[in-house]
Amino acid sequence: MIVPMKKISLVVMEAEREAALVELRKLGVVHLEIKSAASDALTALTERKSKLDSSVGVLRNFKPQKKGPAPVPYSFEGTLEGETLALSEARKSEQEAISAELKEISRIEGWGDFEPEELRVLGASGVVLTPYELTVKAYDALGPDVRVIVLSRSKTFVRCVSLDSPIPGETPFALPERSRSALKASIDERRAVIAELEKKLTYLSTRDGELLGAIDRTLVDMEFEAARAGMDRDEDLPEGNGIAWLCGFIPFDAADALKKHASANSWALIVDDPAEDDHVPTKLKNSPIVAIVQPIFDFLGTVPNYREYDVSVWFLLFFCFFFAMIFGDAIYGASMFAIGGVFALLAKKAGKPVPTAVRLLMTLSAFTMVWGVLTLTYLGIDPDKLPAILKSLDVYWISNDNPASGDNIKVLCFIIGTIQLSIAHVKNIRRDFGSLKWLGQLGQLLMVVGMVSVVFNLVINSEKFPVPLPSLYLLGGGFLLSFVFSNYEGNLLRSILASFANFVSVFLGVVNVFADIVSYIRLWAVGLAGLAISQTVNNMLGPMLGKASLFFFGILALTFGHGFNIILGFLSVIVHGVRLNMLEFSVHLGMEWSGFEYRPFKERTGINDAMSKEQL
Repeated sequence: MIVPMKKISLVVMEAEREAALVELRKLGVVHLEIKSAASDALTALTERKSKLDSSVGVLRNFKPQKKGPAPVPYSFEGTLEGETLALSEARKSEQEAISAELKEISRIEGWGDFEPEELRVLGASGVVLTPYELTVKAYDALGPDVRVIVLSRSKTFVRCVSLDSPIPGETPFALPERSRSALKASIDERRAVIAELEKKLTYLSTRDGELLGAIDRTLVDMEFEAARAGMDRDEDLPEGNGIAWLCGFIPFDAADALKKHASANSWALIVDDPAEDDHVPTKLKNSPIVAIVQPIFDFLGTVPNYREYDVSVWFLLFFCFFFAMIFGDAIYGASMFAIGGVFALLAKKAGKPVPTAVRLLMTLSAFTMVWGVLTLTYLGIDPDKLPAILKSLDVYWISNDNPASGDNIKVLCFIIGTIQLSIAHVKNIRRDFGSLKWLGQLGQLLMVVGMVSVVFNLVINSEKFPVPLPSLYLLGGGFLLSFVFSNYEGNLLRSILASFANFVSVFLGVVNVFADIVSYIRLWAVGLAGLAISQTVNNMLGPMLGKASLFFFGILALTFGHGFNIILGFLSVIVHGVRLNMLEFSVHLGMEWSGFEYRPFKERTGINDAMSKEQL
């Protein structure tokens, strides 16, 4: 459920605002409503955070090899991030110099190895030798009075030096600062310098836990400074002698603790219900069973708005069905369940709780195993080749042993879709029941229920599934109720006029109901595609198992093929299984997932800081 929140306003003496924030952080229940703030301290912390992030990014590329020699420690002055960035900058500078020198070597390669200083000395003594790199055509066009010495010639260029004045219309070849051999020697020296710099960076990478911990602590300091600088104050009083105040939100059951804290510290406190225009954070509180869905929300980065629904229960329930139908294979499910079991045992052995993501995987895998057993799906093996005991466990209506199971599973998909979309409108009816607007949601519900028979008729088989007359009544009555009451805000005439003004959209709403139910056919289609891949893998690689010399390679090939199919299954779940919940279901609920997470202002040790302490 979404925990009800209270809005708080806290007033303290300005001189005590830092002490008040320290106490609030110890209490750890207030989600601060921090306004945009600026201060020199916050700027400095932001800059340090940027340097720390850059340092971690640099050291990530210099992790020592596990089997290689241990990095050689060395001492340095200054901060770890400062040393890291300085070494990285020096390395970058050397690399850029090498790139420039390689480019120069490429430019003078055709002239051979010569010392440019010698030409300059000759020029100073009166012997001017001007180098040119002429095209063959330009060289052939030179007059007899132009004296040149040809050094080399190719199909396109003639490299020469002029003994007289500059050649008219031609640009002299720019002499390099150093000879080719000197440039190559410089490159070797720079590469040696880079190697030393990389050795130092490799050693520093073993201390990246310190940087990660520093990032966590800097974030905590930034949060505190942003809260301090963002507190409002009375501008009419001298700084330090006035009052300061802040606003925020707390869970309703934490209000008493905050009141006691405010009384003990002589703070002025107001606790009230949030206003309609307040941006209230969302705190979800569910049972351990339902809470296993949270990794999906974290992966998607979605949080329901405070005034929307917590659909965790329904999301998890239907997602389990979607996951099972998309994977659809009992062996796939058993394999994933076994992997989850290994991680669970490792966590238990380490004295830690089983990760939520592992519990979610095992739950989804269990549903997949059950679906695979009921549909007689085991690695895509032909049902005729399966043992009789497995056939006895299936449900023939949806079993792969039944030629009509494809249409039956389509029917099941549409029924699941109808149930899920109906739940959405039932929830909306409960929400709007104090107003006539609930009749508009009732109309939507009737259209969903009436539309399913139309879907059966048009998508599956018109003869087998004729549209019954009651379905037409449901569609007509539902459309009428929706047309009249969907826009109701206390005035029935305005609601009807609003529907007339948006008649095209209202009419397309009926089409959308049809499309949303049909959309659930993707569960059958994607599951069928996965089964087809399994069968293809078996047909292509199965014959290898009949030869003793290829048996081992056949097992490996089959494992790889089915493993790849499992990966595709996960991608399909993300694309299709999540979509049905986040799009079709959410649209009928009217959810936009526009919320943000309740994050109390409290003392915290982040994951990075914990890593740092373990390393130290």
